[in-house]
Formats: sequence, structure tokens, C-alpha cells
Amino acid sequence: MRDIKIFKLSAAFVVGICVIANLVALLITIKNYTPLENKNVSSESARIIGGVSSKSNEFPFAAVVKISHEKFIYTCGSTILSDKFLVTAAHCVYIQSQKIRPNNTRIGLGSRNIKEVKVLEPLRFHVHPKYIADKNVTIFTFSCVQKKKLKESLTFGPGLQTAKIDLRKIEENTEVTALGWGITSNESTLPSQELMETSLFIQKPQECSKVRPNFTSNNLDYICAANGVQGKDTCYGDSGAPIIRTQKPLNAYSVLGLTSYGDIIGNVDMLKKPKCADPKGFGFYTHIGYYIYFISNVTGIPFETLALDSAAENSQIITEFDTETKADVLS
Repeated sequence: MRDIKIFKLSAAFVVGICVIANLVALLITIKNYTPLENKNVSSESARIIGGVSSKSNEFPFAAVVKISHEKFIYTCGSTILSDKFLVTAAHCVYIQSQKIRPNNTRIGLGSRNIKEVKVLEPLRFHVHPKYIADKNVTIFTFSCVQKKKLKESLTFGPGLQTAKIDLRKIEENTEVTALGWGITSNESTLPSQELMETSLFIQKPQECSKVRPNFTSNNLDYICAANGVQGKDTCYGDSGAPIIRTQKPLNAYSVLGLTSYGDIIGNVDMLKKPKCADPKGFGFYTHIGYYIYFISNVTGIPFETLALDSAAENSQIITEFDTETKADVLS
């Protein structure tokens, strides 16, 4: 899990943002950037705990992001929505309440191995207008990133795919898979070189409310998940990375949530970093389906293109959604 309202940003790789940010446009002018590097993580970071390395091309919609700020390089995760847009956590572009610019950000995609990813520079970020970056509090935690134009168009294949947004209702005890390039133990200071995965379970709202007051449902803006009993969690460096249903849908990749933050029951010190995978801990994930209309308005991608075909899955879908239609743009 991640920091108590300090979020899961890793000072080594930045791929995520806690708000909807658009990585600018059609991948038509990629520069020859140096490979993404791993550096020591700062106090604001997150990772996969108790996980395993993903298989080649297992999650081709996941992308890693690096954000440079002062002497640190922060790590986040993101999800590819189209040939022009990725979605990640907003707090990844608001480090210590300071806005991060796209030219200080790099995105790696096309491989689970950081040394083999194709590196892009985002053009701009589109952030949810109700995101609050100060006082370590996040209201909304995702953003759409629009990719910078490339000399060649993005070529989708086995190692590079888009993901649909999962609108199916979320039931307690559902198993989900969390992804990320963050550090892999509470003692570690370096993020993973490979995309990691671990299993979590959707928790009861009444239990989650002990950490996030007024939390009432996993089908609104946040999803609550944990698996500290088995020593598994997301954490520093995993912010913005996707969680998906372990039981995958038919004929499509889909994303359920984005890693946001976590805390432990009884932790009253807002500046203290809780350990990840604590049996008393809970992780909170931005419910991307709740924001699908916002994403559609900001990106121009039709609802039908973004959404997973729930009819094909014979499932009920959520009925409440965010009503914002415009984003704050960082360029």
C-alpha cells in the first residue's frame, strides 16, 4: 500500500499522475532520449510488495513514467487508453505541491523491462479540476496524459495495447491484480527494473472507513483493496499504475482503478510513512470507471470506445459518475 496521504510516488520512476492528464497527441516525433534510469527513491514513493515479475506482453497497456524534480527522479505508472492518451494519478505531477511540467517527464512503454521501453515525452497533462495538491490530500487522483507527436505513428502489437475502462459493479472479496514498477520491499530504496504484479482483494466499506472516513462504497470514486495478511500490497512508486480484475474479461484488456494512497488503522501521525503490506492497512485506488465521462470529454474519445463491453460480460454496471467536463491543463 502507499503512504498515508503521502501517496505512492517513487523518486526513481515517474509514470503516474493523480489526475487525468493528457500526454499529448499522436506519438509523431519521438526524440532519442537516454534510457530510463533508476535512482534512490524519495520519501514520496510507492511499490509492489509480495509480488512477482509479470510475463512478457502480459500487460501491454501498462506504461512507466519518470518525473524529474530537483535532485530526484520519481516513479509512477499509467495505462494506455489510445494512440494519443494515457491515464495516471494526478499527484505524480504535483510533487510537494509544485506543478511538474511535461518537459520534465518521460514515459516508457512497449516492454515490461525498463531497459527495453520506448521513451516518449508528454506534451501536456489534463488534471481533474477538483484535485487538491496541498496539505497531502488528494480529492481526485487521476489524469489524462497526451503523448507528444512522433516521427512515426504508434504501432500496436503484442507488446503494446490499449485498455478499456471496466464499468462493472465491484463486489466485496473480488480478487484484483495490482501492477507497478515501484520498490519491492519496505527496506528497498530502488524501484523495480521490471513490471511487477500482486494479488489484492476488495474490502468491506465499513472496514475501509476506519482509514478513510465516510468511505461507503467501492462503486463510487475510490476502490478499497488490501492483502496484508498474505504480505501483498502496492506501495511507493506504484502511484497511477493500474489495478485490474484477476479474472480477465473476454477479448479485451481493461482497467478498474489507479493506485492512489494507503494507510494503517490507528495511524494518527500524518507525516509518518506506514509500512506497505501491513495486516491493518488498506489501499485506496481511484475508480476510473466513475470518471469515464470526464475522460471522454477531455480526450474526445467516445464513451463506447473507452468502455468495456459489459453486455458481453453479462454484468451489471455502475450507475453513478463524476459530472466534471473540463480539466486544468499543464503544458
